[in-house]
Amino acid sequence: MGELSTYFLTLDPEEEVYVYLNVTVPLLKQDPFDTSFPYVNDPKDVEAGRYAFDVEVQSRGDKDSDPVTLTFTVDVQQEFRVFIAEVEEGDSLPNAKIWDVNNKREDLKIRFTIENQGNKDDTFYIKKYTAPTGWDILVVPDHPRVPLGEQREITVTITFSQTSGFEDGTKSLKFDVWPDDGSVSGRNAKQTVLLYVNAQVPELEITQIDVPKGSDLSKGNPVDIKVTVRNSGKADAEDVAVSVKIGGETITTESQDIRNGSEKVFKVKWTPKSTGDFTIEASIEGNLIELDEDNNEKDIERSISAFNLKNYLSYGTLMIILIVLAVIALIIIIGLAYNRNKEIRELEALVDKLKAEGGAGRGGPRKVIKEAAGAPMPPKSAAGLPSAPGALAPAPTGGKLQKETQGKKEAVKVKCPQCKTQQVVHIDKRPAEVPCKECGVTLLIPEKK
Repeated sequence: MGELSTYFLTLDPEEEVYVYLNVTVPLLKQDPFDTSFPYVNDPKDVEAGRYAFDVEVQSRGDKDSDPVTLTFTVDVQQEFRVFIAEVEEGDSLPNAKIWDVNNKREDLKIRFTIENQGNKDDTFYIKKYTAPTGWDILVVPDHPRVPLGEQREITVTITFSQTSGFEDGTKSLKFDVWPDDGSVSGRNAKQTVLLYVNAQVPELEITQIDVPKGSDLSKGNPVDIKVTVRNSGKADAEDVAVSVKIGGETITTESQDIRNGSEKVFKVKWTPKSTGDFTIEASIEGNLIELDEDNNEKDIERSISAFNLKNYLSYGTLMIILIVLAVIALIIIIGLAYNRNKEIRELEALVDKLKAEGGAGRGGPRKVIKEAAGAPMPPKSAAGLPSAPGALAPAPTGGKLQKETQGKKEAVKVKCPQCKTQQVVHIDKRPAEVPCKECGVTLLIPEKK
């Protein structure tokens, strides 16, 4: 430890003087708050233990005599002191270590260094506190032996696992470093290390299953099943696949990456092999750590029918059948219209025949037409009220009369005021009375002007 200084004092005969020896043990490192306090660079100079001091007393006037040697012992007590020399990453909240739990595919390792600034070799105890849910923390070494004045690197390994209620985001991890292996004296000199880690994981959810239904879903008819998966977490999800289970059959889709805040649609093709009710179950595949796995499954019910015309006929064949049916319907409509016109012509011919034979008196042709129509049609006036038998309905005022010469008879085109039907009648002379071919009302053909 060095040599003591030499002190001189004067004593009178028979005088006694008490001499006090003051021994100061310096610090290992300079005190930043009190630089006047002595310190040493060599840790061994302040090591705890028992030290012996020899004090020699000799009279200056009797230099030939041997000095009297007095030995004193000093016990230097152990001083516990630890210093956190360095934190590799995540030493503060703004500098939190960002960690993508899934895409890194490995454990997170953060290192910090401790230094023994006590005055003796020491064993330190590193205490870890409760970890967030889904985080497993391992400290190596957790009881390091650090020689006096030396440093030791401590590695904190964080393993993440899928757990219900997984905690993501920025978390602070607390570690206490206790000298003297955690003794009472050592705890008083403990130092605390805080590590900040921002763990980011995805949050996947099946939001929708699209399956055809009704006539589109039948035995033997291939259909597409679409499953929508959304990622509402803070991290991207890589290599995500969806498996679809239907009646003991499992179909797995190809893998896709889903960025955070987006969604992807997964498709599988399925051909029902039987009829009946089926439960279609979809689930997310992949070894991923996320916030909640309870929303990774979804199911839907569907009924499979036995027959679907589309299974047996192609689209082109169906179109041909529809066109043929349309043509047949058109032919039927034309045929009905032709038969109707034929009946009208036959009635007109019958009326003309009766007139030619002189039997077209008042009500004569009208009676024949009514019998041919099969329903009684009493004559009505121009106002729409029933009129007496044989009443005449005047031709419409201002109506156009067109005539054509056909043999000895005059063809006149006239419009019935009752049923509004335009028709051509044949008369021998003017004025003339003719029945309406539709409603039977007597029409009056005036003389020529």
